[in-house]
Amino acid sequence: RKDAYDVRVWGHCFALDLFCRLRAGKRMGEHKADIEQWIPKLAKALVKEELSDGGWNYASRRAPASFVTCPVTQALLLARSQGEDVPDAVFERARETLEDARLNSGTFLYSGSAPDSKRNDDGKQLPGSVARSAVCETTLVLLGGGSREAVHSALDAFHAHWDWLEKRRKQNGTHVPPYMIAPYYFYYGHRYAAQAIQMLPEKD
Repeated sequence: RKDAYDVRVWGHCFALDLFCRLRAGKRMGEHKADIEQWIPKLAKALVKEELSDGGWNYASRRAPASFVTCPVTQALLLARSQGEDVPDAVFERARETLEDARLNSGTFLYSGSAPDSKRNDDGKQLPGSVARSAVCETTLVLLGGGSREAVHSALDAFHAHWDWLEKRRKQNGTHVPPYMIAPYYFYYGHRYAAQAIQMLPEKD
């Protein structure tokens, strides 16, 4: 838990998600004993990796990153739905973390929080946020906050600014201007835009 560049949180998160999905689908096969042993260990590790004020990051322990907090929160929600012990306070802090990262345009900060005086933004950073806005809005709904209307708006923004993601996908480098996002956000964004679509009414 030292303040360092430590990407293990991603492995813990998606391993927990995978194992819980395998357990739910009764598809553990010959690995059943190992998977059932690892699920509580992974849930405990993620709770331990939570930042002191809530949320998660992979680059440091100074501020939560919205795009990390969302998958971790969803994995822990899934684990708790299957009986694993995850305190309510963890989810309450995650919700507050995401709400604090949300600007009025629907942009979610890459990391950190925005004071109320800076929430009314001009929307110029929204194209760089569309790969994470949908998962942030979806996660807020799963946590009892947010709204279906905000999920819909995040998907509208995803489609409106999709050309930027496609352009970024074809380039090298990681955190480069103007939006400081990496090419792999293209894939991250599509995975969670698909989830957001599933949360909308059938007619939409």
